[in-house]
Amino acid sequence: MPKDTSKKQRSNLVKKDSSNKKDPTRQKTKSTREAFASESDTIKTPSKVHALLRVRAEGGLTINSHHQVIAKTGRVLFGKLGKEISPSLKKELFEQIDCGIPTYLFLAVNGGWNEPFQIYECKLKTIHTGIDSGMRSLIPNYLHSYIPAIKTWFEITSVQQAERGEVNKIHIKSSGRCVTSSLRGAVSLFRVGLDNDLPLRTLSELKTATRKTMKLNEKLMTHEDFSSVDDLDDLADIVGWRDENF
Repeated sequence: MPKDTSKKQRSNLVKKDSSNKKDPTRQKTKSTREAFASESDTIKTPSKVHALLRVRAEGGLTINSHHQVIAKTGRVLFGKLGKEISPSLKKELFEQIDCGIPTYLFLAVNGGWNEPFQIYECKLKTIHTGIDSGMRSLIPNYLHSYIPAIKTWFEITSVQQAERGEVNKIHIKSSGRCVTSSLRGAVSLFRVGLDNDLPLRTLSELKTATRKTMKLNEKLMTHEDFSSVDDLDDLADIVGWRDENF
């Protein structure tokens, strides 16, 4: 007849068996934590909201006149004829501006029926639904006769033309469609967003980058070390010089 298991051995067996059992409380806590982490991963920061206004070129007067006022005062009032901006869009834009989030008024300038729209990016400072006499100096002269008919004034601090094709990165927030599909319709003001919230590339940025590239190429071609460069790998030898002097 086999011997009985000692008390000490039985105790060890019980402990071993207990250690193999999963604690339902700990398992539940872990599952809850994993579920919460998974849910957090799917939460996305709301994309930014901007406004886009379709305007006429007026032979270049629309853009040039606002540029001139900005050059003098650092800001200008861009008026919207007709219906006032909706309270909901104005609230969204105000909240972003108050939080220090770069917010823009985009101008889609119509140069003619068969001409493509030119897009201008304007840094939006605030919005006015009425102006006093002291603000008339911020309005281009050609708009003074229209002041009574203008119910929305966008105060902007810059006007920069976007590169050709950048309009395709602007979408209507309500539908997600590219704004180009609606620019020739009856609506003139749009609530829009930018693809991936990335800013548009402007012509001034392109010109600056081009000038820097040309300047760098000119320096490289005249630098004495450049004569020994046979391929792009050899440029690593003069990277330090380039970073210091360019």
